[in-house]
Amino acid sequence: MKSATLIDLLAEAYKIERKTIALYDRHLKEAGYIPKGRGRHAPAARPEDAALLTLALLATDKPAKAVQRVERFRGLQCVADRSSGAFPDAYNIQEGTTIEDALTAFFASDIYDGSPYVEVHENARTARIEFFGQGEIIGKAFFRTVDKTEAQLEQDRRELLGIRQMRGLASSELLRVHVPFYLERREGVSWEEMLPASEQGEGR
Repeated sequence: MKSATLIDLLAEAYKIERKTIALYDRHLKEAGYIPKGRGRHAPAARPEDAALLTLALLATDKPAKAVQRVERFRGLQCVADRSSGAFPDAYNIQEGTTIEDALTAFFASDIYDGSPYVEVHENARTARIEFFGQGEIIGKAFFRTVDKTEAQLEQDRRELLGIRQMRGLASSELLRVHVPFYLERREGVSWEEMLPASEQGEGR
């Protein structure tokens, strides 16, 4: 799928205005996190792009801070002392796995395994993924910065207090973005080719 189609999917799945997500996308492209391109030369959207945009949207409600937040949150690592239970194999989560890698593995997985809930705590600079099976939590992966720099510690202290900003996405929302990537790999054609003509290019 093209980048514009991914933006459409995220807007519909996460219930955020398309123009807002397009701003996040533009900032991440300008910073080099997402490949640029237009028209026929536009690169296909990658699971990594979906992961980074998802992380940015969870980490801040201000598009102008998208790059800053991605740079601060993408390296959060899974820590054993705050995690528990079993994690689906598709995520390849172990101690030290970053939240970016876990989200990328989810969007790149061919077999859906486990119902994930992803939450980012903007003030505390932490994240977690909870996995559900038969209505119960079967595993919790907690992510934080293992070795903070002095600059990070100082900024975190300044921004910790105040109204807590916690944003989360349930499996129902995440799957609406996951499934098109999965179907593209399975069928060997783009998501655009699978969509009815009436749905192609909506919102653009």
